[in-house]
Amino acid sequence: MREGITVASEEVKNIDIGLEPCTTIKGLDFVHSPDYPDIDQPVNFTATISSGESPITFTWDFGDENSSTGQVITHTYTTAQVFWVNLEANNRCQISEHETKPIFVGVDLCFLPLISNNSEE
Repeated sequence: MREGITVASEEVKNIDIGLEPCTTIKGLDFVHSPDYPDIDQPVNFTATISSGESPITFTWDFGDENSSTGQVITHTYTTAQVFWVNLEANNRCQISEHETKPIFVGVDLCFLPLISNNSEE
């Protein structure tokens, strides 16, 4: 016995405080189609996770001052530029996951060949 602490009995009791374990969200990702949309072309966004307890809320920020919720969303951009799309997923665990990716809308992309300077002599 420590000073100031009194143990009334050896019996240990479990107290139910109404909390259940929660599986946090892991592996948040998303894809969009088409890969390089034109201006005013609808873009389909689909969110995926590798694990997490349902129900899960998916909140999208499309980078153009528009947002939406849902696992599968369609959005249309009205200007040409690179937008950063942010996806947030939440469930009752209250620990959110985030994923951010660029989308190139109406932007002409130039792909250059990779040139290697490896020469076998």
